[in-house]
Amino acid sequence: EGAWATLYGYYGAYKIVDDRGLANVSLYSEIGIDSETVYQTGNTEKYKSSVLENKNYIYVYMGDFDASSWVNDYLVMMLKNDSTLGDIPLSYGLSPAVMERVPHAYNYVFNLINNLPEEKKENIYWVAPNNGFGYSYISYLTAEDRPEGLYGSADQSLKYASDILKDYGVDIMGFLIEGTTVNGVEQKASAELQTALAKYFPKGVIYSSVAAVRDRVTDTGVPTIGMCRFHSHSSLDNLRTENDFIHNLGLTPNPDKPYFIAIRCVLMNPSSLSRVNKKLQSSEFQSVFNAEFVDPYTFMHLYKQAVLSDVEMKY
Repeated sequence: EGAWATLYGYYGAYKIVDDRGLANVSLYSEIGIDSETVYQTGNTEKYKSSVLENKNYIYVYMGDFDASSWVNDYLVMMLKNDSTLGDIPLSYGLSPAVMERVPHAYNYVFNLINNLPEEKKENIYWVAPNNGFGYSYISYLTAEDRPEGLYGSADQSLKYASDILKDYGVDIMGFLIEGTTVNGVEQKASAELQTALAKYFPKGVIYSSVAAVRDRVTDTGVPTIGMCRFHSHSSLDNLRTENDFIHNLGLTPNPDKPYFIAIRCVLMNPSSLSRVNKKLQSSEFQSVFNAEFVDPYTFMHLYKQAVLSDVEMKY
Protein backbone atom coordinates (compact mmCIF):
# COMPACT_ATOMS: atom_id res chain seq x y z
CA GLU A 1 0.00 0.00 0.00
CA GLY A 2 2.74 2.43 0.98
CA ALA A 3 4.75 1.63 -2.15
CA TRP A 4 1.80 2.43 -4.39
CA ALA A 5 1.02 5.63 -2.49
CA THR A 6 4.66 6.65 -2.94
CA LEU A 7 4.57 5.98 -6.67
CA TYR A 8 1.32 7.89 -7.05
CA GLY A 9 2.86 10.71 -5.05
CA TYR A 10 5.69 11.21 -7.52
CA TYR A 11 3.16 11.53 -10.34
CA GLY A 12 0.53 13.54 -8.53
CA ALA A 13 -1.93 10.65 -8.95
CA TYR A 14 -4.23 9.13 -6.33
CA LYS A 15 -6.25 5.99 -5.61
CA ILE A 16 -9.88 5.55 -4.67
CA VAL A 17 -10.26 1.78 -4.07
CA ASP A 18 -13.54 0.54 -5.51
CA ASP A 19 -14.57 -2.76 -3.96
CA ARG A 20 -17.43 -4.81 -2.56
CA GLY A 21 -20.10 -4.41 -5.20
CA LEU A 22 -18.79 -1.14 -6.59
CA ALA A 23 -17.33 -2.54 -9.81
CA ASN A 24 -19.67 -0.25 -11.73
CA VAL A 25 -19.23 2.65 -9.35
CA SER A 26 -18.75 5.03 -12.27
CA LEU A 27 -22.51 4.78 -12.81
CA TYR A 28 -23.07 6.13 -9.30
CA SER A 29 -20.83 9.07 -10.08
CA GLU A 30 -23.44 10.29 -12.54
CA ILE A 31 -25.80 11.00 -9.64
CA GLY A 32 -23.74 13.93 -8.36
CA ILE A 33 -23.86 15.70 -5.01
CA ASP A 34 -27.28 17.12 -4.18
CA SER A 35 -26.53 20.78 -3.46
CA GLU A 36 -29.72 21.10 -1.40
CA THR A 37 -28.63 18.45 1.10
CA VAL A 38 -24.98 19.49 1.54
CA TYR A 39 -23.91 19.76 5.16
CA GLN A 40 -21.05 22.13 5.83
CA THR A 41 -18.68 21.61 8.70
CA GLY A 42 -19.56 22.04 12.40
CA ASN A 43 -19.36 25.10 14.61
CA THR A 44 -16.17 26.93 13.58
CA GLU A 45 -16.69 29.77 16.06
CA LYS A 46 -16.73 27.79 19.30
CA TYR A 47 -12.99 28.26 19.80
CA LYS A 48 -13.44 32.00 20.36
CA SER A 49 -14.77 31.39 23.85
CA SER A 50 -12.15 28.79 24.76
CA VAL A 51 -9.52 29.43 27.43
CA LEU A 52 -6.13 27.68 27.61
CA GLU A 53 -5.94 25.49 30.71
CA ASN A 54 -3.67 22.85 32.18
CA LYS A 55 -5.48 19.82 30.85
CA ASN A 56 -5.38 17.03 28.26
CA TYR A 57 -6.93 18.21 24.99
CA ILE A 58 -7.91 15.44 22.57
CA TYR A 59 -8.57 15.78 18.82
CA VAL A 60 -10.04 12.75 17.02
CA TYR A 61 -9.75 12.08 13.29
CA MET A 62 -12.36 9.53 12.23
CA GLY A 63 -10.90 7.57 9.33
CA ASP A 64 -10.10 6.31 6.96
CA PHE A 65 -12.77 7.30 4.49
CA ASP A 66 -10.42 7.75 1.55
CA ALA A 67 -11.89 4.76 -0.34
CA SER A 68 -15.24 4.66 -2.10
CA SER A 69 -15.98 1.20 -0.70
CA TRP A 70 -15.34 2.31 2.89
CA VAL A 71 -17.66 5.30 2.53
CA ASN A 72 -20.36 3.31 0.75
CA ASP A 73 -20.24 0.33 3.13
CA TYR A 74 -18.96 1.57 6.46
CA LEU A 75 -19.52 5.31 6.87
CA VAL A 76 -23.21 5.07 6.03
CA MET A 77 -23.67 1.96 8.17
CA MET A 78 -21.88 3.44 11.19
CA LEU A 79 -23.64 6.78 11.21
CA LYS A 80 -27.21 5.85 10.37
CA ASN A 81 -27.75 3.65 13.43
CA ASP A 82 -25.73 5.57 16.00
CA SER A 83 -27.82 7.67 18.37
CA THR A 84 -24.67 9.18 19.92
CA LEU A 85 -23.60 10.89 16.69
CA GLY A 86 -22.86 14.51 17.57
CA ASP A 87 -22.55 13.94 21.32
CA ILE A 88 -18.85 14.85 21.20
CA PRO A 89 -16.84 16.74 18.54
CA LEU A 90 -15.39 14.37 15.93
CA SER A 91 -13.66 15.14 12.62
CA TYR A 92 -14.25 13.19 9.42
CA GLY A 93 -12.07 13.34 6.32
CA LEU A 94 -13.99 14.55 3.28
CA SER A 95 -12.28 13.27 0.13
CA PRO A 96 -13.20 15.05 -3.12
CA ALA A 97 -12.05 12.03 -5.15
CA VAL A 98 -14.35 9.69 -3.24
CA MET A 99 -17.23 12.16 -3.36
CA GLU A 100 -17.01 11.97 -7.14
CA ARG A 101 -17.29 8.16 -7.05
CA VAL A 102 -20.04 7.60 -4.48
CA PRO A 103 -22.02 10.84 -4.27
CA HIS A 104 -25.17 8.90 -3.34
CA ALA A 105 -23.50 7.80 -0.09
CA TYR A 106 -22.56 11.35 0.81
CA ASN A 107 -26.03 12.61 -0.09
CA TYR A 108 -27.38 10.12 2.43
CA VAL A 109 -24.86 11.19 5.09
CA PHE A 110 -25.52 14.90 4.50
CA ASN A 111 -29.26 14.34 4.83
CA LEU A 112 -28.75 12.27 7.98
CA ILE A 113 -26.69 15.01 9.64
CA ASN A 114 -29.06 17.77 8.59
CA ASN A 115 -31.88 16.01 10.42
CA LEU A 116 -30.01 15.98 13.73
CA PRO A 117 -30.68 18.54 16.48
CA GLU A 118 -28.57 21.67 16.07
CA GLU A 119 -26.47 20.97 19.16
CA LYS A 120 -25.44 17.63 17.64
CA LYS A 121 -24.87 18.90 14.12
CA GLU A 122 -22.33 21.44 15.28
CA ASN A 123 -20.11 18.67 16.67
CA ILE A 124 -19.64 16.96 13.30
CA TYR A 125 -16.66 18.39 11.42
CA TRP A 126 -15.26 17.91 7.93
CA VAL A 127 -11.51 18.18 7.52
CA ALA A 128 -9.18 17.54 4.60
CA PRO A 129 -8.20 13.85 4.53
CA ASN A 130 -5.16 11.77 3.57
CA ASN A 131 -3.39 14.53 1.67
CA GLY A 132 -6.18 16.50 0.09
CA PHE A 133 -7.92 15.37 -3.07
CA GLY A 134 -7.33 11.61 -2.91
CA TYR A 135 -5.17 9.01 -1.23
CA SER A 136 -1.54 9.57 -2.20
CA TYR A 137 1.71 10.62 -0.54
CA ILE A 138 1.85 14.13 -1.96
CA SER A 139 5.06 14.80 -0.05
CA TYR A 140 6.80 13.00 -2.93
CA LEU A 141 5.83 15.88 -5.19
CA THR A 142 8.57 17.77 -3.34
CA ALA A 143 11.00 14.86 -2.86
CA GLU A 144 14.63 15.38 -3.87
CA ASP A 145 14.64 12.10 -5.82
CA ARG A 146 11.49 12.89 -7.79
CA PRO A 147 12.22 12.21 -11.50
CA GLU A 148 12.59 15.34 -13.58
CA GLY A 149 9.96 16.34 -16.09
CA LEU A 150 6.91 15.14 -14.16
CA TYR A 151 3.85 17.38 -14.10
CA GLY A 152 2.41 18.91 -10.96
CA SER A 153 3.44 20.42 -7.65
CA ALA A 154 2.29 20.31 -4.04
CA ASP A 155 0.84 23.79 -4.43
CA GLN A 156 -1.22 22.79 -7.48
CA SER A 157 -2.45 19.59 -5.84
CA LEU A 158 -3.50 21.22 -2.59
CA LYS A 159 -5.10 24.19 -4.36
CA TYR A 160 -7.20 21.80 -6.42
CA ALA A 161 -8.39 20.05 -3.27
CA SER A 162 -8.96 23.29 -1.38
CA ASP A 163 -11.03 24.82 -4.18
CA ILE A 164 -13.49 21.94 -3.79
CA LEU A 165 -13.36 21.50 -0.03
CA LYS A 166 -13.92 25.16 0.82
CA ASP A 167 -17.52 24.74 -0.40
CA TYR A 168 -17.96 22.41 2.59
CA GLY A 169 -16.30 24.77 5.05
CA VAL A 170 -13.00 22.87 5.14
CA ASP A 171 -9.90 24.89 6.04
CA ILE A 172 -8.03 22.40 8.24
CA MET A 173 -5.82 19.56 7.01
CA GLY A 174 -7.04 16.87 9.37
CA PHE A 175 -4.66 14.02 8.56
CA LEU A 176 -1.66 14.27 6.26
CA ILE A 177 0.61 11.29 5.69
CA GLU A 178 4.00 12.87 5.09
CA GLY A 179 5.33 9.56 3.85
CA THR A 180 8.95 10.26 2.94
CA THR A 181 11.66 8.29 4.70
CA VAL A 182 15.46 8.10 4.49
CA ASN A 183 16.97 4.79 5.58
CA GLY A 184 13.67 4.00 7.25
CA VAL A 185 13.58 7.25 9.23
CA GLU A 186 10.57 9.52 8.82
CA GLN A 187 11.44 12.97 7.52
CA LYS A 188 10.19 16.43 8.29
CA ALA A 189 7.84 17.95 5.75
CA SER A 190 9.71 19.95 3.15
CA ALA A 191 9.55 23.73 3.29
CA GLU A 192 7.70 23.67 -0.04
CA LEU A 193 5.04 21.28 1.28
CA GLN A 194 4.64 23.20 4.53
CA THR A 195 4.19 26.46 2.64
CA ALA A 196 1.49 24.97 0.39
CA LEU A 197 -0.36 23.37 3.31
CA ALA A 198 -0.33 26.59 5.31
CA LYS A 199 -1.55 28.51 2.28
CA TYR A 200 -4.62 26.37 1.59
CA PHE A 201 -5.44 25.12 5.11
CA PRO A 202 -4.82 28.23 7.22
CA LYS A 203 -6.63 27.04 10.36
CA GLY A 204 -4.22 24.21 10.96
CA VAL A 205 -2.33 21.19 9.67
CA ILE A 206 -2.24 17.81 11.41
CA TYR A 207 0.39 15.35 10.22
CA SER A 208 0.20 11.60 10.70
CA SER A 209 3.29 11.69 12.93
CA VAL A 210 5.22 14.13 15.11
CA ALA A 211 8.34 13.48 13.03
CA ALA A 212 6.83 15.33 10.04
CA VAL A 213 6.39 18.66 11.89
CA ARG A 214 8.81 21.28 10.59
CA ASP A 215 7.56 24.33 12.52
CA ARG A 216 4.91 24.14 15.22
CA VAL A 217 3.64 27.50 13.99
CA THR A 218 4.63 28.55 10.47
CA ASP A 219 5.94 32.01 9.61
CA THR A 220 2.43 32.78 8.32
CA GLY A 221 0.89 31.86 11.67
CA VAL A 222 -0.52 28.42 10.84
CA PRO A 223 -0.32 25.85 13.67
CA THR A 224 0.97 22.38 12.76
CA ILE A 225 1.05 19.29 14.95
CA GLY A 226 1.70 15.58 14.57
CA MET A 227 -0.45 12.69 15.70
CA CYS A 228 0.71 10.49 18.52
CA ARG A 229 1.42 6.84 17.74
CA PHE A 230 -1.87 5.72 19.21
CA HIS A 231 -4.64 4.84 16.82
CA SER A 232 -7.47 2.37 17.16
CA HIS A 233 -8.81 0.06 14.49
CA SER A 234 -12.31 -1.30 14.80
CA SER A 235 -14.19 -2.99 11.96
CA LEU A 236 -17.42 -2.46 13.85
CA ASP A 237 -17.11 -1.90 17.58
CA ASN A 238 -14.10 -3.88 18.73
CA LEU A 239 -13.28 -1.62 21.67
CA ARG A 240 -12.53 -3.98 24.53
CA THR A 241 -13.10 -1.56 27.38
CA GLU A 242 -13.15 2.18 27.81
CA ASN A 243 -10.28 1.80 30.28
CA ASP A 244 -8.10 0.16 27.62
CA PHE A 245 -8.72 3.05 25.28
CA ILE A 246 -7.96 5.66 27.93
CA HIS A 247 -4.80 3.84 28.95
CA ASN A 248 -3.56 3.77 25.35
CA LEU A 249 -4.15 7.49 24.96
CA GLY A 250 -1.20 8.17 27.22
CA LEU A 251 -2.95 10.94 29.14
CA THR A 252 -0.89 12.84 31.68
CA PRO A 253 -2.24 12.56 35.24
CA ASN A 254 -2.73 15.81 37.15
CA PRO A 255 -1.55 17.97 34.23
CA ASP A 256 0.40 21.06 35.26
CA LYS A 257 0.55 22.31 31.65
CA PRO A 258 -1.57 21.88 28.52
CA TYR A 259 -1.20 18.58 26.69
CA PHE A 260 -2.34 18.17 23.07
CA ILE A 261 -3.15 14.68 21.83
CA ALA A 262 -4.22 14.11 18.22
CA ILE A 263 -5.34 10.58 17.40
CA ARG A 264 -6.79 8.63 14.48
CA CYS A 265 -9.58 6.10 14.97
CA VAL A 266 -10.14 3.77 12.02
CA LEU A 267 -13.69 2.57 11.34
CA MET A 268 -14.76 3.22 14.92
CA ASN A 269 -18.34 3.99 15.82
CA PRO A 270 -19.10 7.36 17.46
CA SER A 271 -20.81 5.40 20.25
CA SER A 272 -17.47 3.85 21.26
CA LEU A 273 -15.93 7.28 21.74
CA SER A 274 -19.03 8.54 23.47
CA ARG A 275 -18.59 5.78 26.05
CA VAL A 276 -14.94 6.76 26.48
CA ASN A 277 -15.98 10.37 26.98
CA LYS A 278 -18.53 9.46 29.65
CA LYS A 279 -15.82 7.54 31.48
CA LEU A 280 -13.38 10.45 31.18
CA GLN A 281 -15.96 12.92 32.47
CA SER A 282 -16.78 10.81 35.49
CA SER A 283 -15.53 12.22 38.78
CA GLU A 284 -13.14 9.27 39.15
CA PHE A 285 -11.27 10.01 35.92
CA GLN A 286 -11.77 13.76 35.62
CA SER A 287 -10.13 14.42 38.98
CA VAL A 288 -7.02 12.61 37.72
CA PHE A 289 -6.74 13.41 34.02
CA ASN A 290 -8.78 16.58 33.42
CA ALA A 291 -9.25 15.54 29.78
CA GLU A 292 -11.58 16.86 27.11
CA PHE A 293 -12.47 15.96 23.53
CA VAL A 294 -12.43 19.24 21.59
CA ASP A 295 -13.28 20.30 18.07
CA PRO A 296 -10.43 20.83 15.56
CA TYR A 297 -10.71 24.63 15.64
CA THR A 298 -10.48 24.83 19.42
CA PHE A 299 -7.67 22.27 19.44
CA MET A 300 -5.54 24.16 16.92
CA HIS A 301 -6.36 27.59 18.39
CA LEU A 302 -5.30 26.63 21.91
CA TYR A 303 -2.28 24.71 20.64
CA LYS A 304 -1.10 27.77 18.72
CA GLN A 305 -1.71 29.96 21.76
CA ALA A 306 0.41 27.62 23.90
CA VAL A 307 3.25 27.55 21.35
CA LEU A 308 3.36 31.31 20.95
CA SER A 309 3.26 31.75 24.73
CA ASP A 310 6.31 29.50 25.05
CA VAL A 311 4.36 27.19 27.30
CA GLU A 312 6.32 24.01 27.88
CA MET A 313 4.00 21.21 26.82
CA LYS A 314 3.74 17.71 25.51
CA TYR A 315 2.26 16.86 22.12
